[in-house]
Amino acid sequence: MKLHNKKITLAPTDLANFLGCRHQTSLDLAAVNGGEKRPARYGPMIDALREKGMAHEQAYLEQLKASGLTVSEPSGDESPSTGKERTLEAMQSGADVIFQAGLSDDTWSGWADFLKKVDTPSVLL
Repeated sequence: MKLHNKKITLAPTDLANFLGCRHQTSLDLAAVNGGEKRPARYGPMIDALREKGMAHEQAYLEQLKASGLTVSEPSGDESPSTGKERTLEAMQSGADVIFQAGLSDDTWSGWADFLKKVDTPSVLL
């Protein structure tokens, strides 16, 4: 959840947090509006889960590359708008997989870990 030009932009994590705990959403809203400090979301258990998740993601990425698929990857830390542009370019180029695809509109923004091309006609190709 971020505030930009007096407009709140939400991420999929914000929806998951809302579904899991509406109080968490009220704390996030208070923080984004400048009233409170954002609650801490870390600790040994969270760190261990994050580490395992990153290792799994990296192993899957390597598996996709080894299978001969063309994989588009980010060049480093990207803003949602840069990620969205890179994602669109990768889609137009016909990449089989886009790793960390940036997706956004006026209300939502986020990153898809893996966006896989399907054999369905589209305006992108």
